[in-house]
Amino acid sequence: MTTKNKVLILMTIICTTLFLILFNPTISAQVKGLKNYCCSKCGTHIESVNQPFMGNCKEGGGHSWKCLGEVGEKNYQCSKCGLVVKSKDTPYNASCKNGGGHNWKRLS
Repeated sequence: MTTKNKVLILMTIICTTLFLILFNPTISAQVKGLKNYCCSKCGTHIESVNQPFMGNCKEGGGHSWKCLGEVGEKNYQCSKCGLVVKSKDTPYNASCKNGGGHNWKRLS
């Protein structure tokens, strides 16, 4: 087997593995690296691997995305705005649409 064939087989294995991890819905959020993002202007919540694009915010201009931390199995709710997120740990105290930082409480 030539070196060229070995490299081709290795690249095929790597690409197939990445495809299965990124597009398999049964893989956990932590493996995919999902994070919670919230717009501090309108309160929209998104789970994403990367910070979302600004897009159009209903409060005017573009969204102001703040990272709240990793997606997980524990439910937390902000007592100020009512936002509920599934998080690995207590979400970050990012800006809340109702002013100041979020006030997170763990739900049972």
